[in-house]
Amino acid sequence: TLGGPSPREETEHWAVQVQGRKRNTGRSKSKGGNGTPGGMASTRKCIRSLAEGRSPQEDILAAAEEVVTGQATPAQVGALLVLLTIDRVDAQTLGAFVDVCMRLSRPCALSDYPDLCDVVGTGGDGKDTFNCSTTASFILAATGLRVAKHGNRSSSGSFGSADLLEALGADLGMDPERVARVFDACGFAFLFAPAFHPAFKNIAQARKDVGVRTIFNALGPLINPARPAHQVIGVGDPRLGPLFASYFSTRRMPALIVHGTDGLDEVSCEAVTDYWRINADGTVERGTLTPEVFGVPPSPLAEVCDVGGATERVRMFWDVMEGRECAAFRFVVMNAACVLVAAGRADTWQAGYDAAAIAVRSGKAAALVRAYVAATQAGN
Repeated sequence: TLGGPSPREETEHWAVQVQGRKRNTGRSKSKGGNGTPGGMASTRKCIRSLAEGRSPQEDILAAAEEVVTGQATPAQVGALLVLLTIDRVDAQTLGAFVDVCMRLSRPCALSDYPDLCDVVGTGGDGKDTFNCSTTASFILAATGLRVAKHGNRSSSGSFGSADLLEALGADLGMDPERVARVFDACGFAFLFAPAFHPAFKNIAQARKDVGVRTIFNALGPLINPARPAHQVIGVGDPRLGPLFASYFSTRRMPALIVHGTDGLDEVSCEAVTDYWRINADGTVERGTLTPEVFGVPPSPLAEVCDVGGATERVRMFWDVMEGRECAAFRFVVMNAACVLVAAGRADTWQAGYDAAAIAVRSGKAAALVRAYVAATQAGN
């Protein structure tokens, strides 16, 4: 027992407030790119090249910058997005957009740590699962890894990582300097995507208007401004597994990509999970995971799907943090285990699971959550 007020009692009112806000207020609408009269020549040239089945790197780079910085017209942005749907993107094109987005992002002072990690999913799997990667991130920090969690609010009407943290009482309105101070205090930082990638507002409306999954739906996990050394990325769309593996392999960047064969953008608690492990020399290992390799039985996926709003998610979050043996606990700890393996902190999947479970049952993970929330509120 940690002593003091129950974590559930501390966060109850935050969850209720966030639930009400999401139900009763709309989010501000971005007006999209400003666009100069007549548009930009590089974007026009890139649109023509893509329409003809070509994708010259210099054209992609120039167009990406014009689009992200708001120089292209809305019509050009829409045309480019339609030509860059997930099935038409290759690793070279993906890399060009990543490079532009990272160059335009706000600086982050967390990238000097060799053990820095992130676990994140692309979203869009349609399962409305519990916030697995965000919960796993706290567990990882409690094991001693440093975690820079890059995330956003949900765009699908449910709860994203930012929504959950806000429901727990965390202050997300921090500038990069305060984020770094909080990180120094507890080894965990949340990098709120709009704060570090302000240029993305230039394409927000166009993305909504186009209404299909494009290259921008794949960028989020790849543009963490802290540049973590160890990443586990979940993909709900099976086409993204080979694409991401090719991207990391080409750049000789280690990573672990996972895809639940039941459509999850995480390691599944019920079905087989495919994975691509990219090594520092660019080689790629393919394999599969099941709950049994972590030393636990399968759990019904339905128990971690359609969880509900803030109140229900906060309740499930604390169920996990208090070590309650349930589907959500196993689901989260399996995903945390993958990061420990990817970061070289565990030799086997089961050893990773055991280490993550110990961090929870010892009370360290819950204590870290409370320390993080308090640190974000300090000085308010």
